[in-house]
Amino acid sequence: MRFSFKQAGIPQGEYENYKEVVTPYIFRLQKISQSGSYAEPESSICLVSDESILAKAREVYKDKVGKPLKYVAVVGIGGSNLGTMAVYEATVGYNLSLREDKNPRVIFFDNSDERFASLALEHILKNTDNHKEIVVVIISKSGGTVETMANAEYLIQNLRGKFPQIEERMIVVTDDGNLLQKRASNLGITNLSVPVSVGGRYSVFSADGLTPLVFAGADISAFTKGALEMREACLSSDLDENPAFRGAVFLAYWYGRGKIIHDVFSFVPELEVLGKWYRQLLGESIGKSEDIGISPTVSIGSADLHSVGQLNLGGPKNKTTLFIENSAKINGENIENSDILGQNIDFIKGKSLSDIMQALTSGAMMAYESNGLSFAEVFFDGISEEEIGAFMEWKMIETMILGNILGVNAFDQPAVESYKKETERILKK
Repeated sequence: MRFSFKQAGIPQGEYENYKEVVTPYIFRLQKISQSGSYAEPESSICLVSDESILAKAREVYKDKVGKPLKYVAVVGIGGSNLGTMAVYEATVGYNLSLREDKNPRVIFFDNSDERFASLALEHILKNTDNHKEIVVVIISKSGGTVETMANAEYLIQNLRGKFPQIEERMIVVTDDGNLLQKRASNLGITNLSVPVSVGGRYSVFSADGLTPLVFAGADISAFTKGALEMREACLSSDLDENPAFRGAVFLAYWYGRGKIIHDVFSFVPELEVLGKWYRQLLGESIGKSEDIGISPTVSIGSADLHSVGQLNLGGPKNKTTLFIENSAKINGENIENSDILGQNIDFIKGKSLSDIMQALTSGAMMAYESNGLSFAEVFFDGISEEEIGAFMEWKMIETMILGNILGVNAFDQPAVESYKKETERILKK
């Protein structure tokens, strides 16, 4: 994975100013990483070097999988779900409907949508004959998330009609010692814990993410390896080469100059959910008052070039952009015949679809540059679990540093609790 901040538009002197603010915080993160303890809000940085989490995920997998799996039902929402979905959708699950695949289908129950839930359940029941073909992973840090608990109850009560032993195929991932974990233990349901200090949006390298991913067929060793290597880069005291510091300064500097929207523009379509994962990370971590908050958006190239390109190039200059690109060359088939669609597109003859996508990517960035728009770039060396793990660790540490610069708590979410309380009040009535 490579980074470029040459079009970030930040004077070198500004980096020096931010170094004075951030250096003590980098030292703090280094100490937490070295301790391996989960006593601090930033303790999620310890997850990628905690080998016990990988070992436990594999142990549970070995215990549950005898007969080949057909379905993994992941029941969660937000941070307990998006990280897993991002890795799955980009790797083992990408375009699954268009190909033969030995990996099980993962179905994410992440919304209170009865039409989807009933159709998904009907599909699972129709295509399974044995309860051992299914694994149900229920993820809720608090143990009381309304959407998650409702989906879990709905799924279990309907699966139990055909498979009375369905509890044997369930895994609960939650905070240690809460009511959900106690209930699961009493019923003999396999349960795994997440460190209480690790918030959902920072939890993808805990049992939250690794457990469903190992059942999905993802390479969780490569996933954590990429993150571990990136953690070293992002905790480096050499801030000129530290990608998390550079990324946080890029956002903070322009936010202070009125650029309140940050667009993740991925020219790698399979990374769309990864953009949504980051949208939650940034929005929930930084939006803490009427005075402070960056609005994250997600765009996909080249599909969104007409809408987003017009808005960003012709509209208000209140945005920064992160372009995501794939630097791995795909040797695709060249387009050789232009007779069908006429001579007006002769310039595509001899080019592959990958060549055309690269031209679109370069053309978009040249237009941004000529219009004076600030952007950064990240280059994936192929789309793999290792590269996605690296990206996620980069963004999580970058967000911690950004919170430190802006003076906000990047680890709580008090406003989210308000909708949960109101929902509970309505349902109790």
